[in-house]
Amino acid sequence: MDNNEEIKNLLEKNLALNEEMYTMIKSIRRYIIGQRIMGILKFLIILIPIIFGVIYLPPLLKEWIEKYQAVLGIFQ
Repeated sequence: MDNNEEIKNLLEKNLALNEEMYTMIKSIRRYIIGQRIMGILKFLIILIPIIFGVIYLPPLLKEWIEKYQAVLGIFQ
């Protein structure tokens, strides 16, 4: 009889520890998901301006270079 009570107490302790571990793992999982989302956002914050620069800067630079060459042509 004493052995059964000891096993029951051990099982209850085990259950309590498992529940505590479950709550900790749940919070760790949320933290990891948040870090992944932040990593993707940081990557996009860097990548999007580069893409827009590649798309929109060449025509603007072409105009500025033509104007600059016109100004240099006047002084020569």
